[in-house]
Amino acid sequence: ETKAVKVYISVDMEGIGGVVRPIQVQAGTSEYTVACRWMEREVCAYILGAFEAGATEVWVKDAHGSGANMDWEAFPHLVHFVTGRTRPIRFPGLDESFSALFLVGYHAKAGTPNAVLDHTWSSVNDTRFLINEVEVGEIAVDALIGGAFGVPTALVSGDDKTALEAQALLGNVETVITKTAVTREGAICLPQSEVLARAQAGAIRAIERTRKGNFKPYQVELPFTFAMSYLDREKGRIAQASFGTGVREALCEVLGQG
Repeated sequence: ETKAVKVYISVDMEGIGGVVRPIQVQAGTSEYTVACRWMEREVCAYILGAFEAGATEVWVKDAHGSGANMDWEAFPHLVHFVTGRTRPIRFPGLDESFSALFLVGYHAKAGTPNAVLDHTWSSVNDTRFLINEVEVGEIAVDALIGGAFGVPTALVSGDDKTALEAQALLGNVETVITKTAVTREGAICLPQSEVLARAQAGAIRAIERTRKGNFKPYQVELPFTFAMSYLDREKGRIAQASFGTGVREALCEVLGQG
């Protein structure tokens, strides 16, 4: 009997092909509306690849901003679509039954030189995260949430700097490069057809490798410490939270996923 392969796809926007400027990821602008369509097409390529490779169930979480950037009708009828504000839960429905987590359209952590729209959680307050005293970005945080459920991160997509960050963190993770970053607001963009082809092929490889057991859940050594700081224009950098506890407890308290 073939083992069921459930895939959870978390989607951010800054790493989507063609997206390079803040106005493209901010609701209410014509540029944003166009970028949302690009986002949907790219996600559909991952969905198509996952099903083609034998995935039995696919969930998509809109994880950018308000969580309401993509349209429900954009996806195949087999997809569970998680949209809107879901806090305090980061990934509703994610549990031990899933085989793989995909992080699509992600970006490099705050302070990464010449990475497109680099930031960690908030681009407004220059938020920084540290796990066990090592600075990390959203890739690590979301991979850690998956790891808390025993779900490995199998694929990460975004610009070339994002791919390097993912590989340094997760090792042999499947990566899909959507553009080559030149500055924080500039990149060499591939044709959209090439990005979609890379996305579909990347998803196929990730599912095939998942079946072979190539990926391990991302987990950190205990005791686990999580620290967060942000930049206040008047007071400078402020340590907002620091926890030394179990992984699930800390994630539940700080990020909303236990």
